[in-house]
Amino acid sequence: MAVRLLVLLGNPAAIIAGKRYINNDINRMFGGRYQNYPSDNETQRVEELEKVISAFFLTGHQTARLHYDLHTAIRGSNHTRFALLPYQQTPYSAAMVRWLRDIELEALVMHTSAGGTFAHFSSECYQAASCTLELGKALPFGENQLSNFNGVSRGLRTLVSGEELPARTTETMLFYRVVKSLLKQHSDFTLRVADDLVNFTRFPQGTLLTEQPNEYYRVQHENEWILFPNPKVALGLRAGIMLVQMDESELPTA
Repeated sequence: MAVRLLVLLGNPAAIIAGKRYINNDINRMFGGRYQNYPSDNETQRVEELEKVISAFFLTGHQTARLHYDLHTAIRGSNHTRFALLPYQQTPYSAAMVRWLRDIELEALVMHTSAGGTFAHFSSECYQAASCTLELGKALPFGENQLSNFNGVSRGLRTLVSGEELPARTTETMLFYRVVKSLLKQHSDFTLRVADDLVNFTRFPQGTLLTEQPNEYYRVQHENEWILFPNPKVALGLRAGIMLVQMDESELPTA
């Protein structure tokens, strides 16, 4: 065995139902945030996952702690394969960023504030090199073109086997950072994007994107890209994330 390996299914009931979640999005509940929700199978699942990953990281000999949370997105994307780094106050793992490049991701997004995701939980609480991997659009099992993710599959296999990963052969990876979370604070909320808009769509400065009582958002920078637009989220949750491009040198690594 080359490494200690833990494989988890995030929300089995939702997977069976073909949904992101049943009642509430568990990837907003980590770090104890599940306690802010009415107790149900999903809050209990988050509590269980926190205990399992804690036991895994705090037992056994480990040269490095790695956590890759694999997802598919609701919408299509101008970048089929991308990753999100959780906000952290310490530099990111240079080895992890190099691995993300070599598995031929098209884009890497850096969060700039704390969140309730599984990746943020493992980074904050256990200093794991963590990220969320977004691998195409959510489709019924068997309908995604797995050949689009050969680099990711090869990369995961090399991590488990301890083999070397070949260097990247496709065009370079782009870097983005979050500049705004579009929070839905009122039932009278409007997100001014088309139903079929894809992730990483670019908007020029001044574009009106959200409206709700006493608040609106217009694009502040020369260009901003939208990620995960979803006006149907519950009150208090983000209905989208706005990004700007950045240079790789702006990403702190060590």
